Amino acid sequence: MKEKLKTIVQKLKTVKHIEIIIGVVAICVIVLIYTGVSGSQSKRQDAGMANAPQTSQDSSVFGGIEAKLASALSRINGAGKTEVVITFSGSPELVTANTINRHTSSTGTSSTITETISPIMLGGNPVILKEVMPAVVGVLVVAEGADNIKVRLELLRAVQTVLGVSPDIVQISAMGK
Repeated sequence: MKEKLKTIVQKLKTVKHIEIIIGVVAICVIVLIYTGVSGSQSKRQDAGMANAPQTSQDSSVFGGIEAKLASALSRINGAGKTEVVITFSGSPELVTANTINRHTSSTGTSSTITETISPIMLGGNPVILKEVMPAVVGVLVVAEGADNIKVRLELLRAVQTVLGVSPDIVQISAMGK
């Protein structure tokens, strides 16, 4: 092994301008590492955008929640016409019913267990067990009567109760005339 290493070193010494070649190779390695790191950072940023907060207009599921809440808030004494925008941390997650098939195969002294998970289908669609709603990250309520502090507090309490959120993510604003 040492003899092979010595012969390689001897051959490299005979190559003209070996320092330049080594320098070019080192620069190439640095560029490859840099592009790999910056490429993975941009992928992380893209993934972060996929998890960015979404307003309820992005999905019809969320639009119904806003409409119901706006309707209920407008019935509060003095609130008048109201509009609601809710921002969620992502999209709803559907939990499907699945079957697990296990297959065991043995070869001599070792055995392999293979599991296959597949959704249970009904009428060509997967069976949905439940829908997990994302967290609410912000609520905006615009109401005609929000100039009145009493109405504003009642709107805030109602939003907190219906959505189960803390008051620091709820903004109540007066509607422009």
